[in-house]
Amino acid sequence: MIPLKRPPAPPPRSLRLPSSLPSSTDPLLNTKEAAHYVRMSPQTLAKYRVLGGGPPFIQFGNRGSRILYRLSALDTWLAARTYPHTAAYKSK
Repeated sequence: MIPLKRPPAPPPRSLRLPSSLPSSTDPLLNTKEAAHYVRMSPQTLAKYRVLGGGPPFIQFGNRGSRILYRLSALDTWLAARTYPHTAAYKSK
C-alpha cells in the first residue's frame, strides 16, 4: 500500500499575506537585467531613477544599495509608452 501524503498545512494566520499584495511569482530583476529587458543601458535606468519618468523600482538597504524591478512593472511602463504612429506620440 502506498502511503498518502497530506497537503502542506497553510501558514499561520500571522504569516499570511493580504490578497491585495502583488503575487510573489512576479520575477524581480536587478538593474542590469531590467536594462537588458527594456533595451536600455543600466546608466539610463539609473538616470530615470534620479530624474523621474522611469519604471517603478524597489529599493533595499540604507543607501539604495540594492535596486530591483518587478517584471510586471516594466511591462506596464513599456505599454504606457507604446504608440500606434508618430503623430500620436507628438500630440502628448
